[in-house]
Amino acid sequence: QTGAGKTYTMYGSLDQEGTAPRTIQELYSLIHRDRERYDHTVYGSMVELYRNDLKDLLVERSGTPRRRSTATGNATQVGGSLNRRSSAEDAVAGLPRLAVKTEKSGEVMIDNLTEEACASSADLIQLLERGLVQRRVASTA
Repeated sequence: QTGAGKTYTMYGSLDQEGTAPRTIQELYSLIHRDRERYDHTVYGSMVELYRNDLKDLLVERSGTPRRRSTATGNATQVGGSLNRRSSAEDAVAGLPRLAVKTEKSGEVMIDNLTEEACASSADLIQLLERGLVQRRVASTA
C-alpha cells in the first residue's frame, strides 16, 4: 500500500487538514458545547503496528516517556522513524514491552503504553505531531 495516500488522508498537508486534525477539532468543539452538562477528560496515546511489532510512539528513544506511562484501551495505529530501534534493542535499553490484553468485559488494553491527558485540541494535535515524528516510513513489501 506504499504511496496510496493513507498518511495524507489522515493528516493532510499545511493547506488542507486531514481527517485526524478535523476530528480533533470537532471533538473539542463538542466538549466545549457540553461542558456544563458533563465532565470530560481526553487521553491520547499513539502506537505503531509494524510487521507484528508494537511501538509506543510517545516514548523518547532514550527510554523515558515524555509524561506518564499507564495502561490504556485507546490506541492509534501509525508508524515510526527510519532510525528507530527494534523491539529487541528497546528491550535491551530497558523499555517495557507493550502487551495487548483483552479483559473479560471485552475491553482491549495495551499495558505499558504512554497515555497523556490532553486539555485542549492544541494539546492533542501536539501529541499527534510528536508521535508522527516517530513513524516508520518504509515499504512493507
